[in-house]
Amino acid sequence: MNDNPNVSSRPDRKVIERNRRTQMKALYSELYSLLPRHSSRESKSLPDQLHEAASYIKKLQINLERMKEKKDSLMSVERLRNTRSRMTGKVPKSPQIQIHEMGSSL
Repeated sequence: MNDNPNVSSRPDRKVIERNRRTQMKALYSELYSLLPRHSSRESKSLPDQLHEAASYIKKLQINLERMKEKKDSLMSVERLRNTRSRMTGKVPKSPQIQIHEMGSSL
């Protein structure tokens, strides 16, 4: 075994930190690449990129909630229609489509 404190089998703290920073930079870049593109060609600072990502995620969450509410509303309307149809004995009619041939010219 080597008794010299300057030589170690463990990676140097500087190397570990450099690798950590490189990995974080790659992750930030990947996150920013997932955002919709804007017309601005200028590069943004990291805090601005993170703020934009957080804002975009919040916007997606709001849209998701609205869509869930709309889906629930439409499902309620459909259940109500089905209940009324069963009570009255009427089955909703399918739409009828008529097709007419107009000739061979397009």
